[in-house]
Amino acid sequence: MTSPFRGCLPPGCVTGVGSLPFLDADEAVEFVAQQCPELPFWPQLPRRTAGEGVIVQGLGRLIKYLEPAHRPYCWSVRPGAGPAFEAALDDGEAGLSPETAAGFFALERAIGSGRFPAARAVKTQLEGPATLARCLFLDGTPMSRIHGWLERLAGFLERQAAWQVRRLRNLGLPVILMLDEPALSLIDDSGHSASTVATTLRCVLDAARLEGAAVGIHCCAPLPSSAFAGLGLDLLSFDAHLSVADDGFFDLAHDILNGGGSLAFGLAPTGPSSMTAESMETRWLALASLLGDPHDVAARTVVTATCGLGLSTRAETFKSFTLARRTGDAIRSHATRAPLGWPTQ
Repeated sequence: MTSPFRGCLPPGCVTGVGSLPFLDADEAVEFVAQQCPELPFWPQLPRRTAGEGVIVQGLGRLIKYLEPAHRPYCWSVRPGAGPAFEAALDDGEAGLSPETAAGFFALERAIGSGRFPAARAVKTQLEGPATLARCLFLDGTPMSRIHGWLERLAGFLERQAAWQVRRLRNLGLPVILMLDEPALSLIDDSGHSASTVATTLRCVLDAARLEGAAVGIHCCAPLPSSAFAGLGLDLLSFDAHLSVADDGFFDLAHDILNGGGSLAFGLAPTGPSSMTAESMETRWLALASLLGDPHDVAARTVVTATCGLGLSTRAETFKSFTLARRTGDAIRSHATRAPLGWPTQ
């Protein structure tokens, strides 16, 4: 199957993983316009309010059934709210909330007003079912350990994914939906088989595909190739500084590239770092050479930070995107020819 993402982006295009350290949504979107004009994303703003944290933000108004847990980033169903939360997951109305996802609506307004004339596509993101199930607790137990809850969360995320894609598609740009799934690296300790997790991922991604979106996964931890089997991703976003010794990574990457998709190399730092654009380009070139002809890989390369920047300082965030853009320009220079069968930009 040919990716709808094929030929959509120029080589070395820069985008963000999701979160930024701003408090004002319009200011964050203006930053996106300056740094990611070709592939804007809606900024998640975890410093703005607790409800914009990565775990509960994608649950929209269902946050009313939840409270912060004692573990970092985790949330618990409020005492006595389990049945109502379960019913809302199964039948509740989907959609993000302006109170906890201000960046989504700010980006929507900005695109609608013509602020992104160079945009080739727009990226939206949503926490995936495996990570949600691990970080949401019911009566002190993570939902990943309770029968049926992984599937229940995935069912709600199908509706959330479709809602996001429909809203952004109406703006006239191609849409790519990314599932943020760092917990995939812990799949052996999740209580579910890799095939079960892959099935729930596929259900959410297929809901976005049915709305016309390209789809991808971001994982800023070691990639378990078994969880990606048969997903048909258009974009894989990964920490390019981690080891990719697993042969399954190369099989996955080749499948994506051969289908016309892209790889988002997480090269830019998220905190204090001695990295330079030259060292980032060297790392990209080493990986691209392992994947094939770097000229060919450059044509399918997106550049990002290794992970979200919501907890970084503003100075670190500006530096990260500056390095990403410089590296993207260097990668673009590698794409001096297009491989046979791939469209020129």
